[in-house]
Amino acid sequence: MSPLPGRIHIATAGQPLESDAIQMKLESEGIESFTEGEMTIAVDPLLSNAIGGIRILVAEEDEEQARDVVERYRQEERESLELRAKTCPECGGQNGQPIRRPLWVGFLIVLTLGIAALLYPWPKYSCPDCGHKWR
Repeated sequence: MSPLPGRIHIATAGQPLESDAIQMKLESEGIESFTEGEMTIAVDPLLSNAIGGIRILVAEEDEEQARDVVERYRQEERESLELRAKTCPECGGQNGQPIRRPLWVGFLIVLTLGIAALLYPWPKYSCPDCGHKWR
């Protein structure tokens, strides 16, 4: 149960920046929101999982609209991250392709180079336009 009467928990954020962004999005839609746990996580970010993250609360009458706003925000963030990951840092092309490696290649690398090979930053994407590979 929430210590703020009449408030409904609609979303959880892992870090203060994420909760602030969600609150700004809600405010831009005219929805007042509150947070629980933000100061605790700001002081010690490792407590985020222990206390269940930062809880974002809204008034009961705004619950449905607020959930829609949060879902749209998270969808926009996912799309933005996907686009950023596929954008070539060399030529700026936005059609980077994931590099697919067979599973046996991973086993062979670990067997020959040892477990330290997993720490090497292997490229994840390649640009079909300029041939650049990046992580």
